[in-house]
Amino acid sequence: MRARLLLGLWLLLALSPALAEDPAPDAVVRSVVNEALARVAAEAGALGQDGELARRIVATEAMPHVDLELMSRFLLGPRARQVDAATLDRFSEALGERLTRLYAAALQRYAEEIADFASEGQIDLRTVSDDGQRATVAARLRGPQIRETTLRLQLYRRDGRWRVFDIEVAGISALLLFRDALGKRLREEGIEAVIADLADGEAGLDDAWKQDR
Repeated sequence: MRARLLLGLWLLLALSPALAEDPAPDAVVRSVVNEALARVAAEAGALGQDGELARRIVATEAMPHVDLELMSRFLLGPRARQVDAATLDRFSEALGERLTRLYAAALQRYAEEIADFASEGQIDLRTVSDDGQRATVAARLRGPQIRETTLRLQLYRRDGRWRVFDIEVAGISALLLFRDALGKRLREEGIEAVIADLADGEAGLDDAWKQDR
């Protein structure tokens, strides 16, 4: 299975308010998976035809459980300490909107494949590390259209909630791919240009997202 479908499955792991609960990270993820996969399986036909439905699902149910602040600080590096809070918020908002559109497109494109995985696939989860604030959860995927693959989800606990901020597929970090995509523009043009690019869909994240791994 391609990275985009795997990242789509990562999205599914966030499709529930269960991430607001307090169990161990792997228990939190485990409580989400079956319900999330079942929901997409039930709506697969509609998702394939309705991009707005996919976007609405991502925006209202997935993105609130993604740690955009931590992602933004990582992507900006030292620049995150050099800009004011309002600028950082605008960057996070633009990043969130761009990711929403990318995730929605992946969810829509792979709805049928995800439905097949829901009925025939298997996900084995275990907590690799957990210090109470940061945690890594490994998810081993087996099923139709998937060569057995292990994802590593990085979570951060803020305000009593576990939130996802990165995923590794075959050792490749989505955040590192995105940072590489934004790096040159940040160095040459600055954060305002990158915010504008994110809003226009021209920041290079789309190309990074489409890389097959």
